[in-house]
Amino acid sequence: MSGVTVADAVADELALAGVDRAFGLPGGEVLHLLDAMRRRGIPFTLCRHEASAGIAAAVYGKLKGTAGVCVTTLGPGASNLLFPIADSLLDREPLVAISAQLPDSYPAGHTHQRVPLLEVFGPVTKLAAAVRPGAARQAVRAAVRAAVTEPLGPAYLTLSAEDARADATGDESSELPPPQPSPWGRGSAASLTQRLARSERPLVLVGLGTRWETARLIRKWLEAWGLPHGVAPKAKGMVDETGPGFVGVFGGMAIDEVMLDALAAADLVVGWGLDPVEIDKTWHATTEIAWMLESPCATGYVPEGALLVSHEALLEELTAQPAPRAWANAFAAQQARRRDIYEAGHDSLRPTGVVAAVAAGAPPGTVVTTDVGSHKFVFGQFWPSREPAGFWMSNGLSGMGYGLPAAIGPSWPGRTCLCWR
Repeated sequence: MSGVTVADAVADELALAGVDRAFGLPGGEVLHLLDAMRRRGIPFTLCRHEASAGIAAAVYGKLKGTAGVCVTTLGPGASNLLFPIADSLLDREPLVAISAQLPDSYPAGHTHQRVPLLEVFGPVTKLAAAVRPGAARQAVRAAVRAAVTEPLGPAYLTLSAEDARADATGDESSELPPPQPSPWGRGSAASLTQRLARSERPLVLVGLGTRWETARLIRKWLEAWGLPHGVAPKAKGMVDETGPGFVGVFGGMAIDEVMLDALAAADLVVGWGLDPVEIDKTWHATTEIAWMLESPCATGYVPEGALLVSHEALLEELTAQPAPRAWANAFAAQQARRRDIYEAGHDSLRPTGVVAAVAAGAPPGTVVTTDVGSHKFVFGQFWPSREPAGFWMSNGLSGMGYGLPAAIGPSWPGRTCLCWR
């Protein structure tokens, strides 16, 4: 025996990937893994339910820039992961879910807590695999890569207690092949500029498929060219929602009829990382949209005519040239209507008044999470997001029970989190 177990190898690979915390509910079958993670400096946050653990882990991982990790036992513990895995898939949040499974040495007739977990989770994850002696490191590396590669999403691993205790000698330690670089559609800047030059009433919608690192460049481009713009709910904060060019939040939030009026007024929508997973109606299929995507959308969908481009490279090219024309503000009526509805609730107990009062008193850097319900629509539309990563909701899946664990995920010292349930 080498003294290094499969559980040790798994914990080591997670730590090397930048994982510094795990969430979940323990069971006897995962104690070896939890102990190995503790010894590797990865503390375990005990949660009340596996679904909550998965949500907290995914939010934590996205904020930290790596995969969030959730660990559960087998049987019911594993089956409770469907909600956070589905939410991770549709909301594009990086999650590696690890559960126990019955050892291969058990007889086939031993069906107590036996569920075909890989077959269950395979269709709703980017990768589903069993961790085996001799290939544990490769399995963990592949799972982490799948979770953090755009579109971000879930990976799922099983590990039996028997395999966790096994010797890791001979484990595959070679590196995974390097990821393929994101394609950049050459000529994209010229093509987009030409379409905007022909447009009288363009509207740029910034969506879930954008990266926080590009927010500065997105804002620079929109401001320099004077382009009216809005966001999808999961992209709140990618632009300053208190700025003069902001039209609103599109995708089924409060006063959606006002946003639909704005879409009807537009003769070209630029879908900058826009993902239809966030849109609860079908206007994305009937509206002229110039899709500018860095990766396929959630579930791998690519809209017809979409360009796969490097947002950073494209924005650098766009901002290096002047706007092709000036545009009159075709959305002034919708902006005024949105502003009037919001300000009418000030100094009152109307929902918009509550939003305004909380926004006025919240310290800088506050993270807001909301559960699903009518309050989600109001906060999603009217919370004045000014920076990325400050507002969280379940939108692609729209699953109830998201708000509180989403607030627990990013709650570390010095960070204020508000949850609306």
